[in-house]
Amino acid sequence: RAALDYLVSWIEYRVWRSRVPGAQVAIWFGGGLRMSKAFGVADVTTGERLTATHQFRVASHSKMLAATVVLQLVEQGRLRLDDAASAHVPQLLGTGAEHVTIRELLSHGSGITRDSADTTFWSLQKPFPDALELDAILAEPLDVLPSATSFKYSNIGYGILGLVVEAVTGSRYEDAVREGVVKPLGLTRTVPDVDVRKSARLVASHSGIHTTMHREVLESPTSGSLAAATGVTSTAAELSPSREEITAS
Repeated sequence: RAALDYLVSWIEYRVWRSRVPGAQVAIWFGGGLRMSKAFGVADVTTGERLTATHQFRVASHSKMLAATVVLQLVEQGRLRLDDAASAHVPQLLGTGAEHVTIRELLSHGSGITRDSADTTFWSLQKPFPDALELDAILAEPLDVLPSATSFKYSNIGYGILGLVVEAVTGSRYEDAVREGVVKPLGLTRTVPDVDVRKSARLVASHSGIHTTMHREVLESPTSGSLAAATGVTSTAAELSPSREEITAS
């Protein structure tokens, strides 16, 4: 209890000291959620207070959900870790990534490009690639390193895993995540991409303060065909372990 009381004051100080708009914190310890708090604001232009139920873009933590769905398909016998991804994603046939396996994609061992030749979607200069644009990326030279030789982080690799999930399940990637992870765990504020429900409370995206102390509110685009790599929105509490997960393990 004393440690948590101290932590609250420390986070309040760090939010003030680092000049971030706000922070959301959840702590799971000893089989229970011991803290779920928010500090600061959700939007600097309106001054809206940040709460524990506001949803954040969780970026590459999205890969955790994608990997879970893939491993569920492996457990069900519908997919093998040593399958070539091209067996399910024919766009890879004839490319340098034709022989890359599901296992290599999951572990960032495929050696393929991180984000493609044009990465301007990360700086919001263009939308994230849609399905057709991802197909165009897959036609580019993808192989940067020989597969299974070195760790090479790849968002495109997880985009491919999203395509694999769609091919094996016959459903949209978003629906596969809802059925495989979100619904079984009873998550109510975790979605595979930007939450467009009226009940959603999405935190505003803000610019940095590298050259000015003024932050601007930025758009929150959908992640398109890279939802498996970076699309999920959630809360700190829902990304903490649940009692059911601990019991199951």
